[in-house]
Amino acid sequence: MKKALFSIFMILLYFSNVRSQERPTEEKYRKIWSYILDTNKLEFNMPKNFSTIMMKDCNYGIWDCKNGRKYAFQHVLINSDSTIAVGIRIDFNYTWANSKGEPMSTNVNWIQNAKDLYNFRVDLKKEHQDLDNQLLKRHWNAAYGMKFSRRRCDTPFIKDYSNHKSVVIANKDIQILFDYFYNNEFNSKVDGVIDSTITMLRKK
Repeated sequence: MKKALFSIFMILLYFSNVRSQERPTEEKYRKIWSYILDTNKLEFNMPKNFSTIMMKDCNYGIWDCKNGRKYAFQHVLINSDSTIAVGIRIDFNYTWANSKGEPMSTNVNWIQNAKDLYNFRVDLKKEHQDLDNQLLKRHWNAAYGMKFSRRRCDTPFIKDYSNHKSVVIANKDIQILFDYFYNNEFNSKVDGVIDSTITMLRKK
């Protein structure tokens, strides 16, 4: 019963609008993150020189781009000199019970969803590339992966980071999104950081 209630809470938190006064504690966020990892058989290893930001210090993971889209990160990192931050979101099919106790479930084609997300967000004037097929298969059993620069968002996520580069990875069951936030002086280094850190999250 506790697991079922916790599942419902997780769903409500990340797939619905939750008013700020209803935000859970940091401990609850950590438990939700662990639940998401365990449910999807993923492991997370903190990259060198990075640490977790408390959710209350990053708008509870909410990035409102003011373009009709809000993104809710479930885990947020920052490196030791604060030159780059990383928002992580994991989406997956899940099952819950409605008010009548009837089982309900999502049935999203996550590969197509990832392609749609890429097409919606990509800045085609900047570099974008397919992730290596062997890399995708080995670490995520994934069939789709892209690294790309996002079209400019008028509202920074945290601090004053003006740039953001994304990685989206998907198989039929799951979609993983990494958003890397940084300023212009970090432009020449961001690809190296992305390539060395995206495997922080991978299948067990």
